Amino acid sequence: MLKEAMQFLKDNIKSEKTFPFSGRDFSIEDLNLIPNKFDEPTPDTFTVNTLTGFADYVNSEIDELKSAFIHVENFNSVRLVSALFGDKFQRKEWICATTKGTLNDGFRFGSFMSIPDFIIQVQAYFAETDDVKTILDLVSNVKAEQGQSYSDNGYAQSVTAKKAVNSSMVDTVQVPNPVTLKPYRTFLEIEQPESSFVFRLQGGGEGNPPQCALFEASGGAWKLDAISKISAWLGEVTSGLVIVA
Repeated sequence: MLKEAMQFLKDNIKSEKTFPFSGRDFSIEDLNLIPNKFDEPTPDTFTVNTLTGFADYVNSEIDELKSAFIHVENFNSVRLVSALFGDKFQRKEWICATTKGTLNDGFRFGSFMSIPDFIIQVQAYFAETDDVKTILDLVSNVKAEQGQSYSDNGYAQSVTAKKAVNSSMVDTVQVPNPVTLKPYRTFLEIEQPESSFVFRLQGGGEGNPPQCALFEASGGAWKLDAISKISAWLGEVTSGLVIVA
């Protein structure tokens, strides 16, 4: 039945080479869909690892960016996309900035580690703040005595530590909790969002200093703060584009 209908069209519609159907043009000769502006290919996405590279591309006007806007997708991903177009309501995506692959191997939250490893991790993966200094001063002066070197009543902890690096005097020091820290977790162009952490100690065995760990205590609210900071930063260094965050 369909074959006969197609042949009828070919035999009887001679004056026009195309006919419209469902908002598109079809060829009479071979009954093919005729390409139009909505069939244009989408570009391969260009990927960078910094907001600076993203802003440089936007401001350079290397490519013609029709109806483009910036989408701050997450704390680690920003995209430059187009308005919807085509039969499938697709978008063009010219460039994506992401920290994936650069900041993924960060601090080991929730894992107890020796004091030397803890000090290295904190120095490597946290911006300097007063609470960072307080924690490092404490763990650097922890002293292992016979028996336990720390106490834990379920609510607060204390630890035996030297009063100063070059002092032989020791005292029982309250472990600070919670602590407000700024780990490197998003694009380095923005001020790292701060959040609360629980600092815990765990026995290292007879005569050994305790092990240390940090546990996140903000429920992920820092991610929203990061998105807001990214949007504000891009708003200052780019112009003329809508930013959706």
